[in-house]
Amino acid sequence: MKKWRGILARFVSVNALTQLIALVVGVLVIRGLSKDDYAAYAVFTSFVAAYILLTDSGLSGAVIGFAASSADDQSKLGGLFRTAFRLQRRIAFPQALLGTISLASVLLVLQVPILTVAVLTTGFALVCVPLANRSISVAYRRFRRDYTRLQILNGANATFRLVLVGTLTVVRSISIPALTVTTVAANALDVLIARRGMARDVNLLASFDAAVNSQLKTVYFKALPVSIGVVVQTQLVTVLIGVLGSTDTLAEIAALSRFAAVLAVFSAVVNDVGTGLVAGAQSSSRRLLRSYASVIGAFFGAGIVLTAILTAFAPLLLWLLGTGYEGLQLPLFLVALGTTGIMTADAMRSLNNTLGWVRWSWVYIPALVAWLLLGLFALDLSDVRQAALWMACQAFVGLTTQTVVLLSGARRTFGRRRD
Repeated sequence: MKKWRGILARFVSVNALTQLIALVVGVLVIRGLSKDDYAAYAVFTSFVAAYILLTDSGLSGAVIGFAASSADDQSKLGGLFRTAFRLQRRIAFPQALLGTISLASVLLVLQVPILTVAVLTTGFALVCVPLANRSISVAYRRFRRDYTRLQILNGANATFRLVLVGTLTVVRSISIPALTVTTVAANALDVLIARRGMARDVNLLASFDAAVNSQLKTVYFKALPVSIGVVVQTQLVTVLIGVLGSTDTLAEIAALSRFAAVLAVFSAVVNDVGTGLVAGAQSSSRRLLRSYASVIGAFFGAGIVLTAILTAFAPLLLWLLGTGYEGLQLPLFLVALGTTGIMTADAMRSLNNTLGWVRWSWVYIPALVAWLLLGLFALDLSDVRQAALWMACQAFVGLTTQTVVLLSGARRTFGRRRD
């Protein structure tokens, strides 16, 4: 345990600094753009996040799980990663095409100027290229427990963005085109660091493994409905708040989410450390259960503490955002609490995928419908407080689904064991 405490302490400290830098960058962007422009840019960044999710959809977690069982066979390990890279590239192209068309459609529905639509859709298409194999590269680092490289990866990306956005702020040139170029460049750097040196450690020219490819595709397509649901859910928030409310309300919710996103410090711990910890505990049911509960319990507890801190310092935080964001203390609390629930569900999904627990994922659909009906008929999305409440209620969908998936997977796994 001392070893893991040391790893976690270093990892949290580095990621805390990384998220602080990301928060500073976010505040600079919010202060530098009008609400209409920030709403459009927030839609763009949400589509980039959706692309990353859909091109992975449990694939990286499955790769970590498979790699753990073939760690001593370099030939088999090389075949696994070559197969995973090839599969993800084939998945990525249609996702990029569909994402570009969908992004343009959403921006046009929100009545974003055509020139801005062209810039953002072009930027999205460009950023999809380096991101096509990012999650598998990062999965390799997680499997090897190369936490130093993962820290460098996160730190370099955040620092690069800070330098670029800081420069744009100083010269008063923050704009949609400049920020789009910054996003493309930062993600290209991200992937270069993730892939650097990997070819020396694993034979990426090993034979393609058709059996592994079939298994990975099975995991991917089983988890895909939930991933699609998460993406649809996120975009429904964007479109419905923007259309039934206003782009001002959308900008306010997106701006408040920047503070709650500090919870990504602990999300990174789950994804980069927790998945490796849980994958390595599969030999014992008790150890697996204890590891799973420890990771999720610590994550949720950290989220509650963060929510309390954001609530206590709400006036100062809203002042940092600049004019137009005053008096949003209650929406900030709701967004922070909702983000805690949403990210806890995402952490559970990451661990469930690593363990191959994906059955009963369809529960997501009725939960999503219930949440959607709440926004359409029970709440007034033009009111930022009710819009924030609806956004927070997304947590119900993810937590319900992943709890059912967890119970199903645990019953099947622990039912076969006596340890």
